Amino acid sequence: MFLTLFRAPANIHVLVRQAAHKTYCALWQQEHLDRFREANRSSKARFKHIVLSHYSGSNGKPRCVRCGFEDIRALTIDHIAGNGAQEKREKGTGEKFYYYLRKHGFPEGYQTLCANCQFIKRVENKEWGTGVKRVENKEYNNV
Repeated sequence: MFLTLFRAPANIHVLVRQAAHKTYCALWQQEHLDRFREANRSSKARFKHIVLSHYSGSNGKPRCVRCGFEDIRALTIDHIAGNGAQEKREKGTGEKFYYYLRKHGFPEGYQTLCANCQFIKRVENKEWGTGVKRVENKEYNNV
């Protein structure tokens, strides 16, 4: 009876193997850090390309839906309704937001805009600060 209380669990060999594999992976990652970072960077770039292409309405190459600009470094996802600040707080930004969009089947209400067109849209629709249309700020109403 005393021996059965202190017997090792039946799956101890699985736990040891998992710990050894985790240690091996961590060491490999440290030894090949440049290669690991480059693979991660290119994966993020491919994913961004997929999301921006979908919301630009083009098959293949992402572009701004207003002016046709095609440099991916300046393309962003725009919330058509202007509620981007609220969604940032709820769903995150950057790659987190791209993963959210893909995971939920690319929901409606978004478009691809270049940084210039997105800023112009913000001024035209009086969207600043909280992402809600505000008309009480007289400084921007004269623009």
